[in-house]
Amino acid sequence: MAAVLNLFKTIRTHWKKSTFFTIVISYGTYYFHDRYRSNLIRRALCEEALQYGNVTISPIQKPRKVLVVLNPAAKKGKSKKLFQQNAEPLLHLAGISVEIYQTDNEGDAKEKMQYLDEVDGIIVAGGDGTLSEVVTGLLRRDDHDIVCKWPIGVIPVGHTNTLARVLYPDSESDVRWMGGAALSIIKGWVKPMHVMKIEGEGGKVVFAMNGIQWGQYTDTKERTPKYWYFGPLKHRMAYLFRSLKSWPPLTTAEMSYTAACDGCNKCVEPVIPPKESFWTWLASWFVTPVKEEVKDYSGIFNEECGVWHDMKISTVEFTASTSNISQTSQDAEDIQIQAGPEDITKTDFIKEGWTRIREKSILDVRERSEENHLSSKEFKLTPSEEAQDSSFYIDNEKYEPMPIHVTLLPKKLRFFTSVTANTAVAS
Repeated sequence: MAAVLNLFKTIRTHWKKSTFFTIVISYGTYYFHDRYRSNLIRRALCEEALQYGNVTISPIQKPRKVLVVLNPAAKKGKSKKLFQQNAEPLLHLAGISVEIYQTDNEGDAKEKMQYLDEVDGIIVAGGDGTLSEVVTGLLRRDDHDIVCKWPIGVIPVGHTNTLARVLYPDSESDVRWMGGAALSIIKGWVKPMHVMKIEGEGGKVVFAMNGIQWGQYTDTKERTPKYWYFGPLKHRMAYLFRSLKSWPPLTTAEMSYTAACDGCNKCVEPVIPPKESFWTWLASWFVTPVKEEVKDYSGIFNEECGVWHDMKISTVEFTASTSNISQTSQDAEDIQIQAGPEDITKTDFIKEGWTRIREKSILDVRERSEENHLSSKEFKLTPSEEAQDSSFYIDNEKYEPMPIHVTLLPKKLRFFTSVTANTAVAS
């Protein structure tokens, strides 16, 4: 009893030291427990990957060959270590031949795709920007109709991993998420995804998987580092200071668009059945042919299909996104356009900005505002002269504003995915 009383007396006398050591011990316990738990997850993932590596292949078969495009600067320079810890060992254990290409500068991934020989898959170890470069590089090739059949995988080691959150839903830990993404690539299940084609001035073409953001929220977020002296409050102060400038902070442009169409006799070419040869007729006597059901659009009429509509935009934010990042309608072949409110109070602007601090990407914003969207097949956007000081953000990459023509390429690329998350087929 006396020892207990002496202990409490010591803690009371040296309460500062006691508090300090209690915090250190608590943090250390959490740190080592987290490392132990992460190692257990890695071990279980390695054991599962090894099962695929132990499968016997015939002498004429070659191991699957994949190219990993690794951006070592992603995740504040941590991406390479994260990839080596949580994904690369699984690929090797599964018997996959891995070639790693590290980018040094912006545009390296695009250039690498221009000269890439045939592979069994491409893996992007980086964020949204690296993925956009890989997709743009592939689809700029003259033989893009061939290379677009190469499946693409994503290891979420970037700061923003919008598409990866759809392909491989977030797990309870980053270790399991990255490892799960690698296992999905190993299993070889793929899903076709839409691509947004963005044509600018001078024939410049960029391709995106997620979409475009343009307006005051993204511009304010970009200016956040200027308020570094506010420390952890810099994000909140950025939106507060923006509200003190000219009001309302509108983005203005002219837009032309065509409404989305589910298919009609205007946009779907009639299917002409192949001529039946003698050998096909003869074979039908012995084997019942399997006929694929092809929907006939010749009797479906849509007067609005292909008709262009003009409108003026004056808003706080303009977004255009693919259905890839929709949680409810990923198969919809349209572009979802939303022009945020024109009339917004300073309080609402700050409140919305502070909400976005906790969100990771356009996916979070869209999940909160599924209504008031305009479904389009393609559109043209011409920013006004007053809006030239703002920037386009295409898959979170910054571009100068210019007249653009945006079209959707339905199911253009194939991505490795988790079977439990999406309807997928074997590659």
